[in-house]
Amino acid sequence: MHKFLLVDDDDAVRDMMTVTLPHKGCWVVAAAYVAEALKPITTETFDVLITDLHMPNPCPLEILPTNKSEELVTSVQSQN
Repeated sequence: MHKFLLVDDDDAVRDMMTVTLPHKGCWVVAAAYVAEALKPITTETFDVLITDLHMPNPCPLEILPTNKSEELVTSVQSQN
């Protein structure tokens, strides 16, 4: 089972993803803000980070270096 960290300040997006992803065999931890995501990312290892890049400071990508994973593969996809 893949572990996802979802960081998005949009309630509808978080709700949709936390309902949809488990049906696909994924375990999801959701946070509305970067500050909320800091605790789980320091205590757990996630396979995937899904985030809104247009959130208020700090930028969600700033949490990446705090992840305990030894290998980090980054893919950024943006829709404007």
